[in-house]
Amino acid sequence: MISYLRGLVYEHDSGSVIIDVNGVGYEVFVTGALSAYLLATDGEVELYIYTHFSEAGAALYGFLYKDELTVFKHLITVSGIGPKAAMSILSTLTVRDLLMRVAAEDAKSISRAPGIGAKTAQKLIIELKDKFRLLSATYKNMETEASEEITDDRAQTEGEIKRVEAMEALMALGFSKQEAKASTGKVEMTDSMTVEELIKEALRMRK
Repeated sequence: MISYLRGLVYEHDSGSVIIDVNGVGYEVFVTGALSAYLLATDGEVELYIYTHFSEAGAALYGFLYKDELTVFKHLITVSGIGPKAAMSILSTLTVRDLLMRVAAEDAKSISRAPGIGAKTAQKLIIELKDKFRLLSATYKNMETEASEEITDDRAQTEGEIKRVEAMEALMALGFSKQEAKASTGKVEMTDSMTVEELIKEALRMRK
């Protein structure tokens, strides 16, 4: 079972990348934010890997940080959430934001992920709230901030919400808050622009 890869990004496609490890190419499925990050990255990359086995064969899912992998593993224990659905959730919400939404029992925000309905989002909250509460200990004051942040989001415009989510995704990828804010602030947003497109544009402007 493959649990870690270090190599060069050989090929890039929507939702997946091929990592060249000493001449061997591994297709790895990644989140939208990580896909954009890898596209803009030169040199070697290191990814934590989850190997999923099914009748169709083995599939690799990659993450930049262990906490993302840990949350992914918890997500796929929920009935109705497979690896692709879990990646959809993590492409829509950062780990920090997901833990906060679960703590606040905010099924509506979780159900914004493509392929995740309201019932599945509610089931996720019920089954993972206690487990995620333990993970939340790594994020200072997360549960006390949850309701306040969600209230603030509702007061913001849709564009501002997307910009905040893009900032959080960049911070999860290792950017400082100042770098993430500066990068996303340079992007001229349109109403139709998605969070993933905003991240890609912000990374492109950093080159």
